[in-house]
Amino acid sequence: MTNQISSTLQVIESRTTKAGRPQPAARYNGPCREDCPYCGGYGWVRRDLDIFDPDFGQIFPCPNADLFKLYGKRIGLEESEKSLDWSKIIPNENVSEAVRAVKETINRGYGWVFLWGGVGLAKTLILKIAVSESIRLLKQSSYARMAEIIDDLRGSFDADRPSIEGDSRMKWWTGTNVLCIDEFDRLRNTEYAEERRFVLMDRRYESALDGRTVTLMAANTNPATYDSYLFDRIRDGRFRIVELTGQSARPMMK
Repeated sequence: MTNQISSTLQVIESRTTKAGRPQPAARYNGPCREDCPYCGGYGWVRRDLDIFDPDFGQIFPCPNADLFKLYGKRIGLEESEKSLDWSKIIPNENVSEAVRAVKETINRGYGWVFLWGGVGLAKTLILKIAVSESIRLLKQSSYARMAEIIDDLRGSFDADRPSIEGDSRMKWWTGTNVLCIDEFDRLRNTEYAEERRFVLMDRRYESALDGRTVTLMAANTNPATYDSYLFDRIRDGRFRIVELTGQSARPMMK
């Protein structure tokens, strides 16, 4: 009888494919620890707030979460750029002034900083470091070129419900804590692009005045050449404009 059972089990085993056998559980790779006491591995928590609090019902990053995983591609940084910090900046001409303005604005938690000047003056590097440092401070942050933001908004036209999707995407870009917009002036001059940029910047201007968001911008051209509505907001005395000068640092890089 024992031999018969053993023989039967061998037949069953031989007829069971590897794909059909129970596989080891996949290693957990979520945005937070699987055993996190706050979020249980989801990465988001809801605060116990009074019903009249403006943040009531909102979700926030878990203090133990890996924000680079939590925010994903929206961060806009390459893997090698996620460890950037201010030590990567080489003082040159008035780069230190730009860094100081950015740091002060991030630490305050709201406001605008507009950096402009020729190529190779560390404007992009400053913005990327600002995102990396802000995420380590548990601030939702993103680096993007202006054209990429407009393309993302335009991409909602392909969704099943384009109006709802478009509103959702615009809400994300206008609401993220720290938004760093590079190549601010490199935008195709179309009615759609100009209208979407106006909505984006107008909403971020209002949220900055409310003390809720930081917007950092970089461009090659003087903001005084922009439309009056936009320049009037950029030159708000409560914000900063820093012109970077000097020679491009790229020829010295190895």
